[in-house]
Amino acid sequence: MYYIDAEVRKRGLLENDIMLGNTLVDMYSKCGALEKAQEVFEQLPVRNVVSWNALLSVYVQNKQFSKAISLFDRIYEEGISPDKVSFVIFFTALARHPIYIGNCKKVHACAIYVCILHDNVVMTSLIYMYGRHGLLSDAKMIFDQSDERNIVSWNAMIAVYVQQGYVDDALNIYNLMKFYGVMPDKVTFISLLDTCKSSTALSQAKLIHMTILHSEIPTDTVMVTSLLNAYGKCGAVHTARALFDTMISKNIISWNAMIGVYVHNGLCKDAINVFIEMQNSGLLPNEGTFVSVLSACTTEATLALGRHIHFWIISSGYDDHITLGSVLMHMYAKCGSIEDAYNPSNRALLRDLVSWNTMISSYAQHGCGKEALQLYNHMQCEGTLPNETTLINALYACSHSGLINEAVKLLVSASFDHHHTLGLVIEHFHCVIDLLGRVGLLDETQKLLYHMPFRPTCLSFMILLGACRTQHDVGRGEEIARHMFELDPETPPACVMLSNIYYAAGMGVEGDELRAGKELL
Repeated sequence: MYYIDAEVRKRGLLENDIMLGNTLVDMYSKCGALEKAQEVFEQLPVRNVVSWNALLSVYVQNKQFSKAISLFDRIYEEGISPDKVSFVIFFTALARHPIYIGNCKKVHACAIYVCILHDNVVMTSLIYMYGRHGLLSDAKMIFDQSDERNIVSWNAMIAVYVQQGYVDDALNIYNLMKFYGVMPDKVTFISLLDTCKSSTALSQAKLIHMTILHSEIPTDTVMVTSLLNAYGKCGAVHTARALFDTMISKNIISWNAMIGVYVHNGLCKDAINVFIEMQNSGLLPNEGTFVSVLSACTTEATLALGRHIHFWIISSGYDDHITLGSVLMHMYAKCGSIEDAYNPSNRALLRDLVSWNTMISSYAQHGCGKEALQLYNHMQCEGTLPNETTLINALYACSHSGLINEAVKLLVSASFDHHHTLGLVIEHFHCVIDLLGRVGLLDETQKLLYHMPFRPTCLSFMILLGACRTQHDVGRGEEIARHMFELDPETPPACVMLSNIYYAAGMGVEGDELRAGKELL
C-alpha cells in the first residue's frame, strides 16, 4: 500500500492525474488508514466531486461523523456541486450522528435545490436519516412523496418504524406494500421479526414464520437466526431450539443468539451448555459470546466457570473492552465474590460510569456500605462524575449498612456539589427517609419528607407510615394517615397501613374497626 503511494509520488503522477489521486484516497479508506487518506486528499492540486465523495466515505466508514459533516460544508466553499453520491453519504453521516434537527432540514433543502431529491436512493437515505432521529412524520412525508418506490424504500420505512417502537405502523406499511404488489424480501421479514419482543407477539412471530416458509425466499443462516431470536423473546424457547438444531451451517451469530435466548428466559444452565457445545464445535467465541455467557453465571455454583471465562477473555485479547469489564464485575458480584469483582487486577476495568455503578450496586447488595462509599468517592477522584443511578446505589448501600450520617451527607453533598451534573429525584430522598425511619429518628424523617424539594407522593407517606408501625408510634401514624386522606379520600393503602400500626401497638380493636370501614379518628 505504502509502496504504491511512494511510487506515485516519485513519478509525479499525483499532481497530474486526479483519477489516480482519488484512487489513492479510496485505497487508504478501504485499508482503514484514515490519516493517510486525508493527507493524500489535502495534497491533491485539483479536487472534483469524486475526490470529496471519497473522503466523505472514509469518514463515514470510520464513524468520524463530525468530520464528515464539517467536510460537507467545505464542498460548497470550494465551489463544488455535490452529486447524488455526496448526499447519500452525507445523509448516512447525519443519521448516525446526534445532531441538531436543523442540520437535517438544511441538507434536505440543499438536495431539493440541486434537483436530485426524487432519486430513489437519495430518498431512501433521507427516510433513514429522519427515522433514526425519531422524526417519523418527516420520514413518512418523504416516503409518500416518492414517485417510484421500490422494495428498498418500503423496507426503509418499515425499519424506521420498528427502530422507534411503532409496531402497528410498521405492520401497516407491510400490508400496504403487499396491497401495491411489492413482494417482501429477506430484509422485510428480518425487520418484522424484530417487532416480536414479548409473549403477546408469539402468534405474530408464527404468522411471519409461516409467510416466510410459503415465500420463495431461502431460509439462510441470517433468516433462521432472526426467527430463533424472535421466538426466544416471545418465550417460545423450545421452538427456538428446534430451529437452531435444524441449522446446517451455524456461525458465531447463531450460537450467540441461542445462548442469548436461554439467558433472556432465565435458563442459565442451558445457556452454559450451549456455550460448551459451541466450544466442542471448534468455533471461537467473540465479545458477544462472552457477554451472554457471563450473564448466565449467577450463582456460586457457576463462579468457577465465570473465572475460567474471565481468563479466556484475557487470553483472547478482549480484556480492555469496557462492556466486558462491567459484565465481569456484575458476574462476580452475583456469584457472591466481591473480592474478585474489585481485586487489583480488575480495577483497570472501571473505565466508564456503567462499570462504576455496577460495582457500587454490588457492594450495596452485599451490605458493604463503607466500601461502596469509598468507591463512590474514588470514582470522582478518577474524573468520573456520578449520575442519578450512582447516588441511588450509594444511598442504598448506606441504608443496608445503617450508615445514617453518611447517607445524610451524601444527600446534602449531591444537593449542592453536583447540582450541575447530578439530577436529584424523589427516590434519593425516599432512601434517606426509609433509613431514618428504620432507626427510629421519626422527627427527622418527617421533617425531611415535608422539606424535600419534591411534593410528597403516596409512597413518601407510606414509607413514613411503615416507620411508625416499626416504632409503634400510633399518634404520628394517625396524623400522617389523616393527612393522606385529606389529600386523597380514596386512599386505601393509608387505611391498611394504619390498621397495621394499631395491631403492632396491641390495639387490635381499633385495627378491626378501621378494617371494618369505620371513619378515621
